Amino acid sequence: MNEDLIISQIIKNVYFREKIVPNILPTYFEDKENISLFKIIQGYLQEKVVILDQTTLLLRYSNLNKLNELFSIEFPNENINWLINETEIWAKRQALKEAVIKSADIINEGKDLALIDSYIKEALRVNFDKDLGLNWKEDIDERFRKYNETEKVLPTGYKMLDFNIGGGLPKRTLTVVMGQCIDSETILTIRENGVIKQIKIKELFDN
Repeated sequence: MNEDLIISQIIKNVYFREKIVPNILPTYFEDKENISLFKIIQGYLQEKVVILDQTTLLLRYSNLNKLNELFSIEFPNENINWLINETEIWAKRQALKEAVIKSADIINEGKDLALIDSYIKEALRVNFDKDLGLNWKEDIDERFRKYNETEKVLPTGYKMLDFNIGGGLPKRTLTVVMGQCIDSETILTIRENGVIKQIKIKELFDN
């Protein structure tokens, strides 16, 4: 993946920037100039700077030749979603590479091997798709439609559990199951349509 292309589009294309910058780290870049420039861009964005023109960047970045090269790179806006996908693949690869290097250091230094698992899991979580549903302000018609349609659920495969939770788990949701131990038996408390039920966990898996 061409790192200069990524940096140039971060500078010039706001849509690309908003998709990429929150999901990558400076250390993903291998070129020192790109690492330095990306950190400067991050600083500007934290300060709510929108237009990253050469004059603005030169206030904190002194390599004019590098900026000239980046601003000379042309890329068709029609292909920007393709570039986002390619950049995501690159980011995942770089994240895994970092995790492997850190893991090797842990082994060599005799540190807790459990850290390796956390590094790998963190790398695998790199994902540019943060869409968790609807835009509250913009998707009024779609939101109204969803309010009036039957919610689709995913069956868990356990008949009694599905029966007690309305057929399954709602799509695009995070479900946490907890149980309280009472008289040596774990009790699951479910709130459904305002009604609270208490069910013995073992009863859910008997069928």
